[in-house]
Amino acid sequence: MGSLQSTGGDYAVTVTDAAVAFSDMAAMSMTAGLSDTDTTGHTMHSLSSKIPTRTWFRVPGRRQLSLPDLERDSPVPGWLVLRGGLLQLAVIIVLPRSKGIWNMARPCFVELWSSCGSGRVLEPMARKDWCRLSARSVVLTLLLQVPIFFTVLTILDFKSCKEAAIIFSGFEVDSSSSSRRGASSSSPISRKEDSYGSGARSLKPSSYAHHPFVLYSAYRKSMRTFYVVGIASVVLRERDRPVHYCEWQPSDASNNSTIVAEANLAYLSFDEHNMAYVPITVRCSFEGDAGRNRRGGVLRLNVSTGFDADPPHGGSKMIDVMAEDGGAVSIVRSQPRFKYAFCGPPMHGTIRAQWVLSWLVYHHHLWRGEAHFMFYNVGGLRENHRYLFQKFIDAGLLTITDTLDEDLYPAWWHNRLLFINDCLHRSRFLAEWVFFFDFDEYLYVSPPHSIQSLLAENEDKPWMTFGSLPTSISLCRAGSAPWEWTVEQMLWRDHEPSCVQSEDEADELQSPWMCLTHHGRRKYVVNPRKVTAAGVHRIGNPMQGGVDFNASVVRMHHYHGALSHWQMLCQDMVNSSLPLQELDRIPYYNRTVRDDAISITFREAKAFAAPLIPTGA
Repeated sequence: MGSLQSTGGDYAVTVTDAAVAFSDMAAMSMTAGLSDTDTTGHTMHSLSSKIPTRTWFRVPGRRQLSLPDLERDSPVPGWLVLRGGLLQLAVIIVLPRSKGIWNMARPCFVELWSSCGSGRVLEPMARKDWCRLSARSVVLTLLLQVPIFFTVLTILDFKSCKEAAIIFSGFEVDSSSSSRRGASSSSPISRKEDSYGSGARSLKPSSYAHHPFVLYSAYRKSMRTFYVVGIASVVLRERDRPVHYCEWQPSDASNNSTIVAEANLAYLSFDEHNMAYVPITVRCSFEGDAGRNRRGGVLRLNVSTGFDADPPHGGSKMIDVMAEDGGAVSIVRSQPRFKYAFCGPPMHGTIRAQWVLSWLVYHHHLWRGEAHFMFYNVGGLRENHRYLFQKFIDAGLLTITDTLDEDLYPAWWHNRLLFINDCLHRSRFLAEWVFFFDFDEYLYVSPPHSIQSLLAENEDKPWMTFGSLPTSISLCRAGSAPWEWTVEQMLWRDHEPSCVQSEDEADELQSPWMCLTHHGRRKYVVNPRKVTAAGVHRIGNPMQGGVDFNASVVRMHHYHGALSHWQMLCQDMVNSSLPLQELDRIPYYNRTVRDDAISITFREAKAFAAPLIPTGA
């Protein structure tokens, strides 16, 4: 564990204990009123069983409707009839060329029209809901023009237009009004088929349980000190310690040779964001050497089970977190293999792999080929895009670590802090300096400085931070050559860095070029042997003793949104030869200033990294 794998190994998250708290219920399917044979594709799934689809679901802030209510006779106000007629007319106007679609949607509106005309409507308290239902039916008809909507209709297998309109309007309809009244809506409830309405019910748990501690990785810092990286339940933290103590058990252990140490827990409370799980770093510092005889051993933690957790160590168990083979530890002093390392954010969603490749090419050149890159893929990097990075992997310059089960343990920003701190400890003996920022941020150092000179001048510091300068992804140079990459065309940035602070923090506000921490979206570089915990925009430990660079000297050009496939790039092509009054008509153009620095450097980077760029990229 912790060894460098140039081909990128899988780090599986290890669950270490049982449930301690109720978890959020999964979203419920609004398919009431349909028989079991009508609900293909609509059954809910828990860990071990399906929840029947006849599930009572209360829409917050809305009155619940039932079919008998729709048949209640009541006078209809004239304005409601007029509104229904106008809705019919609107549909006829917007769908004149869609005869087939109109024939599908028409029965829905005929039913709504006839209901209004015959006076069959809800009691006065529910008239507003009926009008909302009518309006949403218009939206339903319009959505029928979208091809994918036909697929949705097929999957749902509606028995009538009334069911379709009600389900899509956000209401659930039950065929029995008597069973509706007084029903509980706080938990998923299943009803037996042969006793519907009899009151026979049972609770069915769903989703996942909270685990007191989830292990990700463990690393040795010295003969006496280890660091364990994982996540912990925020619920458990309020009533117990996720980890009680550490234990080193030699391979040739007898009961009196095992050594024990207190578990020092480090949290990053400023980056937790009220999530179910929070990152945690456990420091185990033994009074004597662990494994000095080079015979190997096992590092173990005593973790809480969450049950009967009465201190000290009630309701706990021992887990193995790291094993060392005999001869694995050598007491030597040597230079790290790389001058620099980079720790990337979790690759989630669907990323632009081509953009990541351009980012990699640029920084490979910036760090003169002396950096090792560590990427964490949580599902955003598709298999058919990995070939773009294969030459970097084969050259031993890139490690891609797949952690595809992190979504089972919801923490802020796809467990980003977990990966930051894993990479921090993972690179301790790998590189002299480790950088932390995003794939949509390009590091730039203003001449006559260089990143090498700045680090040499501050080699005794534990960390250094640099500012962020927003750069447009929509404004691009017109008339670009075919061989130019997208980032080469993005030449317009903001006049100064952004600095977001609340009114009560206004006294601490400095120049935007020196806006610190998350207010200025700062990122950083650290000496991994002097820093033991880090967040997204600031260092966790030590928090003092570093250097905050002025963004005019070193900064990141932040191409916010460029990594996401849903965001369009280069929407406005700018021809600088046009008169100023015409250029000012381009959205946001007058808020920016042209800066060719990244583009010029990138051209040099392509030549420098040419052997590592796949053909046709």
